[in-house]
Amino acid sequence: MNVLARDTVAVAAAAVSLRGIGKTYVNGELAVEVLKDISLDIAPGEFVAIIGQSGSGKSTLMNILGCLDQPTAGTYRLNGIDVAEMSRDELAHLRRDTFGFVFQSYNLIATLDATENVELPATYSGLPKDERRDRAEELLTRLGLGDRMEHKPNQLSGGQQQRVALARSLAVQPEVLLLDEPFSALDAVTRRALQRDVRRIAVEYGITLVIVTHDIPEAVAMADRALVMASDPGRIVESVPIEVNRNDRDRRAADTQVAQGRLQTAFENSVGRTTAAPPARPAQDSLKIVGGHV
Repeated sequence: MNVLARDTVAVAAAAVSLRGIGKTYVNGELAVEVLKDISLDIAPGEFVAIIGQSGSGKSTLMNILGCLDQPTAGTYRLNGIDVAEMSRDELAHLRRDTFGFVFQSYNLIATLDATENVELPATYSGLPKDERRDRAEELLTRLGLGDRMEHKPNQLSGGQQQRVALARSLAVQPEVLLLDEPFSALDAVTRRALQRDVRRIAVEYGITLVIVTHDIPEAVAMADRALVMASDPGRIVESVPIEVNRNDRDRRAADTQVAQGRLQTAFENSVGRTTAAPPARPAQDSLKIVGGHV
């Protein structure tokens, strides 16, 4: 039995909506504006990549999306609810039950084996012991670790540890999976395999997926739309659709090449762009990306 099958009536993927989001860090008399006027919608079940040069605010935006940080301007609605109106306890429950997080560092507990690490979030959610064990074992098996369930982190390779971290993020059946440079420390073969696994599982379980990456091939492999960020301050300057036929091998290769070229051009255009720089065209004077449209 597939213990991970979703109740499509009771559990629906979250709809993310940001309007005019800004983030400024203040240290004494020094104020640093990291994000400015970010507006976007992410539809239920959509796969979105956020790309940009270092310092463009990608991770700050990810932290706001995951309710790990709060904006200093604008409105963030999740499933139509204003996140700013939630209590501390409500935000904690949101982070625990609605979001799954995968970071570059694995953050596994050294004294627990793979299964126990995966079970941990479900333990905090109050899932019965037998159910969370079944869920952990199924996830590890799906991710190719069926023979590594009793191994401690120091007995696993980097790629295997990241698979455990991924399984752990899926243990509570999140509505939104947030990935922040999750595979950048891994070798190319392992990275490609994990990209395929994440996308396949997210499709099957109806999860909304958002990945922060500086790697254009990774964005094309995992997402159906890419938001390109520029810095000083961080803002979205272009929304690039990624149109790849993933079911036809021949078409996939050709589509991937075209999509990577388009995204590379958008990324290069964003580098060095500042608020004061002249826009590429009048419509980009004050860009807002809403529902994938510029």
